[in-house]
Amino acid sequence: MSDILLFAILGTGAGAVYALIALGIVVIQKATGAVSFAHGAIAGVAAIYFGVSTSEGTAPAVAAVTAVVAAGVGGLLFHLLVMRPLRHAPLLAKIVTTLGLMLVLQGLATQIWNVPTVIAPAIFLTDTVQISGISFGIDRLLLLATAVLLATGLWALYRFTRFGTATRAAAENERGAALLGYSPDVIGAANWALGSMLAALAGVLFAPITALNIATLSLLVVPALAAALVGRFTSFGVTVGVAVGIGMLQSILTRFVTQPGINDALPFVIIVLVMIVSGRLIPGRGARAVARLPLAPAVHSRLRPLLVVGGLAVLGLAVLPDTLRGGITTSLVTVMIALSVVVVTGFTGQISLMQMAFAGIAAFMVSRGAVELGLPFPLPMLLAVLVVVPVGVLLGLPAIRVRGINLAVVTLGAAVAVSSFVFGNVDWTGGADGSPVPSPDLFGLSLDPVVHPVRFGLFATVVTLALLAGVMNVRRSAIGRRMLAVRANERAAAAVGIDVARTKLQAFALSAFIAAVGGSVLGYQLGAVAFTRFVPLASISVLAVVYIGGVATVYGAVAAGVIVNGGILYVLLNSVPGISAWWIVLSGALLIVNAVLQPDGIAVALRDQYRFVRDRLGRPGTRAPEPVDRTGDAPEPAVAAAVRSD
Repeated sequence: MSDILLFAILGTGAGAVYALIALGIVVIQKATGAVSFAHGAIAGVAAIYFGVSTSEGTAPAVAAVTAVVAAGVGGLLFHLLVMRPLRHAPLLAKIVTTLGLMLVLQGLATQIWNVPTVIAPAIFLTDTVQISGISFGIDRLLLLATAVLLATGLWALYRFTRFGTATRAAAENERGAALLGYSPDVIGAANWALGSMLAALAGVLFAPITALNIATLSLLVVPALAAALVGRFTSFGVTVGVAVGIGMLQSILTRFVTQPGINDALPFVIIVLVMIVSGRLIPGRGARAVARLPLAPAVHSRLRPLLVVGGLAVLGLAVLPDTLRGGITTSLVTVMIALSVVVVTGFTGQISLMQMAFAGIAAFMVSRGAVELGLPFPLPMLLAVLVVVPVGVLLGLPAIRVRGINLAVVTLGAAVAVSSFVFGNVDWTGGADGSPVPSPDLFGLSLDPVVHPVRFGLFATVVTLALLAGVMNVRRSAIGRRMLAVRANERAAAAVGIDVARTKLQAFALSAFIAAVGGSVLGYQLGAVAFTRFVPLASISVLAVVYIGGVATVYGAVAAGVIVNGGILYVLLNSVPGISAWWIVLSGALLIVNAVLQPDGIAVALRDQYRFVRDRLGRPGTRAPEPVDRTGDAPEPAVAAAVRSD
């Protein structure tokens, strides 16, 4: 009993940090309706800056104030430059911009302060106190008191002050708030600044009691989001209580449960239970989205794009050096996994941040099937698909009752849980050394990616073209139109007889199948599968490049393969000094810019430009065509199309 109490008290420190990050998330959501997935990264950057600057002689108080103030200024600028132009944008655009900010901050922290061994000085007293014979540091209780006091202060601020009234008014009706004399832009910027400062404060307070690793610190957002979700992004008290409870339970599990990763899976379990219990099968009345959805253009020709992609891949494999051949193969594998994002997020509107988790499970199953079971190629790929598809359906079950931002949080939590609980199992994954994957042989012909890169590249090309053709057919089929109808308006889709739950699960099953195929090919390409390739950041990066390419079109998946880290464009530009080190920063920045200026993606923009040039060349002397009418992807036409197809 004493151990339980001791570890519960020790866990209040981490719980208080979760609470501060969650309070910042709630503050921003209250004012702007946006949910920041970058708050863990903000806390991580502040923690690392605090640790590094104090180790170089800066006074702790000065370093702490600098970190918090800089975060506030950064939050204010991010709102004015990015979130303000997106205030009427689709939900997905707002989510991916915060994911882009997360990538930028992670990349900058890695390049500027790659010093995870710095020990930060304590902010609070570290004296030991004793309660009922249990000794622990008083700093844990001071952290808890800080979180409670700030939650109380925020409650009073938003409840009794003019600023709180203005924030509530702007959140309910921007136009009405403006008529009352409140500037929604000023209110949003102030709340973004305040929310970012809370995240930075959490990082500064957490720095003395944790390793300063930006990747680990960025994932603090998962338990914080779990707490904010339970508090419905409105209650400061409930949010703090749940956050502290998560920290305490994680600490207790660390003491009594030896299974690795179980404590990291706890927030995901809490998220799923709360969301399933409180979620709805169909959105309530008035839940119709007014923002335009990412354009999902119809596929008019299947043969021509396949010939172009296949021809370019084969030509490159035939004439380019081995380094560029490897880039082509990496691009092809990325196209496979990107297509899974297109199906579940682009076509169906279910924001999934766990696609690389599916690919990782498949890669490890290929290893086990080939090494332990001795299955000949391609049977390990079949085994991987048979395992991953049910997992995809299982993890997709929350989507029946959860949608939008909540589903994004659930899938991110699932990615963290799989990464910690499954990939963190050394006996299953082989740890940092990874699990070996024998080179494939087909009818006695070696497809070894190192010895025969052209053969393996051709194999990857065939698989990619098959998946591209399959997804194109899905887009043209009745099930594809039902997916678009569900994406556009679930309530309207259900009203005309579409089984929304079944359509969502079909999307997750198909998405998991495609990701499993891509993960299997990736396993053969790597030769040894390490869990580091499938961490949650990898899933975020995949969504980022797919969104840049065009999340609702198969051509966007191809563009994602071209621009991905390690792909053909990356290899071509690798001769530029520093390009590889800053690629993640460039990807995050491009994601943010793309969300603001071209939310439909590079592929759609190139298509529009191609049509513009074609029309001008085809009819000289005529006026340029009017801008593309994209209202055809609005909710009512999408639902009507699905009905007509049935």
